[in-house]
Amino acid sequence: MEETPRKRNQFTANVDEALHNEGVDGLEERKKKAIAEEAEKKKKKEEMAAKKKLEQAQAIGMMFMSLKFEEFSKQTRLNEMVRCRGEDLVSNFRDAALFIKNRMGNLAEGTIFNNVAQLGAVFLGVDRSTVLYRSERLTNPGEARAWRKVKLSRKQLRHRAASKLTSDDKKQLLGYLQTCWKEEKPVTLLSLLEWAREAIDFQYGKPTLGYVLGGMGLAF
Repeated sequence: MEETPRKRNQFTANVDEALHNEGVDGLEERKKKAIAEEAEKKKKKEEMAAKKKLEQAQAIGMMFMSLKFEEFSKQTRLNEMVRCRGEDLVSNFRDAALFIKNRMGNLAEGTIFNNVAQLGAVFLGVDRSTVLYRSERLTNPGEARAWRKVKLSRKQLRHRAASKLTSDDKKQLLGYLQTCWKEEKPVTLLSLLEWAREAIDFQYGKPTLGYVLGGMGLAF
């Protein structure tokens, strides 16, 4: 906002009045006091942030201490030979990581458990896309094979895809799209997929995301 002559004159008058009442030393003292107050505010803000981080770390620690081996489920073994069970192992890891993420709730934000696919890629030494594809394909082997034998309509595919997202995920997705539209930010299916994988840990590819949008009544 451009400074007007009237405001400049008022500012000059205020300074002159302060000099008259307090003198140069008084103004300098006021300046030092303002700087000290600002530094104190910054210090308190940093202390509060550190305290919040410590409380979060303690809560995460307590959550991990409460975990029991029997709480983790195992996939049905399709082949007893470990060397032939790569998909089972990836699927098991994904389920375990998701279990921990869900147990953490909001505490998962900012930790490696907030991105299960990337976590699996790092821990298992495979590509992220491998975790996304292999863990989903055999999460429920019987159902995975059964649905491939049935020809689904486009409407059924959209409904099926949309059901993969929780209500909270859908709210976040709609919120993100609304923000992009308000800011006139261009959105492609690929850019939306990248956002979904990071923000809501979307486990699927572009075709499924397209069906998800259709199932939510969004034309893309």
